[in-house]
Amino acid sequence: MNKSFKSWIFNEKADIFGFDKKIEPIKWKKLQDPSDNLRVDEVLKEITKSDLGIKCGRQLWSNIVEWGYFTGAIKVESHPASFSLEVKRKVEDLEGKTVWVTKRVVSILETKKGQEAEIASGMIDECRKIDEEMVDMPSRDFTKIENLVSKISYHMRLKAQEKFIFKGVKKMKENSYITNWQMAGMGVEAPSQRRVEQFTLNTTYYPERGVIRCWASDIGSESGGDFAWKIRPSEWDLYFVPTQSIDEIVKANVVMFEMY
Repeated sequence: MNKSFKSWIFNEKADIFGFDKKIEPIKWKKLQDPSDNLRVDEVLKEITKSDLGIKCGRQLWSNIVEWGYFTGAIKVESHPASFSLEVKRKVEDLEGKTVWVTKRVVSILETKKGQEAEIASGMIDECRKIDEEMVDMPSRDFTKIENLVSKISYHMRLKAQEKFIFKGVKKMKENSYITNWQMAGMGVEAPSQRRVEQFTLNTTYYPERGVIRCWASDIGSESGGDFAWKIRPSEWDLYFVPTQSIDEIVKANVVMFEMY
């Protein structure tokens, strides 16, 4: 196993945010030849073979592997469109409703065919670390929402591709903020034959439920048509709870943003 690669992709202590780096746009990543892409289905099959303590892995869908049934259960979910793997943990909010909170988001953009066993091993290591931790709890007394939004915005700027132009953060109402980005030029062509003109990240804390939600969407028009400014369904929709570390929440959003 290539330990250096594995330690790079899964190392939480790595300086992925670049605290000492100048904020500059990142050039678009050139995607690999599809025939050389990591076989995510093989990664998930490999992951399913491993247990977390007394919890056996089971593949519920083609893109989801889960361990356990109750509070504290863990699952890995693949997102082919964003070249990422997400680890979630099951909790209950203050209203008694089930919420799957995001614990890790791992980019697989730089991976390739032949590294399936290595990535699966790394994902299992992360799941075991999370399984050994106390279950994160909701709270109605979270007072750091502005600090959280500020950090997410700052680190998104550090990792922004050159197509993004930062337009600022706006407070919509108490505990709810939107981070706004404009697309360079006349917009950017999306795979769905749409022209994307703006991109937004909404970060909202719900005291009555004790959870934090971060969801991103783009605003655009049909290619070749007039500007319509239609909002498209979420690019990602992640839930967190206040007892999670700020860095854990920031990192998850930034990794998803890098893959957009």
